[in-house]
Amino acid sequence: MRCSITLGCKSLSMLRVVAAVVVMIALGGNAWAGQRCDRPDASFGIFLSRFKNDLLFRESRLVMPLQYSLTDPEKTTKERLTLEQIRARKMEMICGAACAVRLKGTEGQLCKAGPTVKGNRAEFIQYSCGTDVYGDTYHFVRNNGCWFLQSFESSGG
Repeated sequence: MRCSITLGCKSLSMLRVVAAVVVMIALGGNAWAGQRCDRPDASFGIFLSRFKNDLLFRESRLVMPLQYSLTDPEKTTKERLTLEQIRARKMEMICGAACAVRLKGTEGQLCKAGPTVKGNRAEFIQYSCGTDVYGDTYHFVRNNGCWFLQSFESSGG
């Protein structure tokens, strides 16, 4: 290894470590770095139906790390979740057709509001009909014609 007279070997080595850390932070900070889709979504409604009912598609359409907040009667917790954390917690995240059938006739029966689409942003809400068992608000963003889940808030009480 050749070292600079002005920097010395230890300083040069430290400079390389700092540069590597800066590059890792820059790549990690770019939520869109790994997000792609094969073709733009025809509409938000078509995207949402597939997002709710197709796990692999859903996982491919998450802005990572996913912003998540959980509010219960005692506190609010905010997290940024990786796909590994989502899988480890077995988070269903959104209720699709099979989930709706499972909840039908129960206290947690599924109701929804929206979706509301404004430009490149959309919001969709699922909640328990007539109770405060749960309520989930999903925030989507469109990038290059493709919709992605950027964050969601969950509450129950």
